[in-house]
Amino acid sequence: MRGLAIRPQPLQSAAGVASAADIGLRPKNGAHRIATILVVEDDILTRMAAAQHLRGGGYRVLEAADGEEARTLLRASEPIEVVFSDINMPGIDGLMLARWIAKEFPDVQIVLTSGDPRNAAMARAAAHFLEKPYDLDTLGRLIKQLV
Repeated sequence: MRGLAIRPQPLQSAAGVASAADIGLRPKNGAHRIATILVVEDDILTRMAAAQHLRGGGYRVLEAADGEEARTLLRASEPIEVVFSDINMPGIDGLMLARWIAKEFPDVQIVLTSGDPRNAAMARAAAHFLEKPYDLDTLGRLIKQLV
C-alpha cells in the first residue's frame, strides 16, 4: 500500500476549524447537503485509507468492494457527486463502471485509478485519472475541484 499513508489534517479557517459549508464541500449543484463520494476499490486497506481521508475532509463517503456493489449504491442512495474507482477489479472493472455511470448518471464525476500504466490512456479518455500509488492529499484536492 505504498503512497497511501493516512495523514489526517484538520481543516482550518481564520477562526479555527472550518465547517464543511465554510470550505465549499457542498455540491456545486447548490444542494443543501454535504457532497457524497463513492470509493470503489477491491483492496480493503486501500479503500479504507481513501475513504477515511475523504471523511476527514468533510465528505459523506460510501464504499463498494466492486463494480456491482457500486452500481447498487448508485441506484439506491442519495445523489453521489463523485465516484473514485480502481480500474482493476474482478467482475465489472473500473472502465466498465465508468461507461455505465456516464450513461446512467451523466452528472456524476468519475475519477479512475490504477497502478498499471497500460490503463492510463483509456482511463484519461473516460474520466479523471490518478496514478497509483497516489498521495491522499492529492486525492483530496482533486475531489474538492470536482464537487
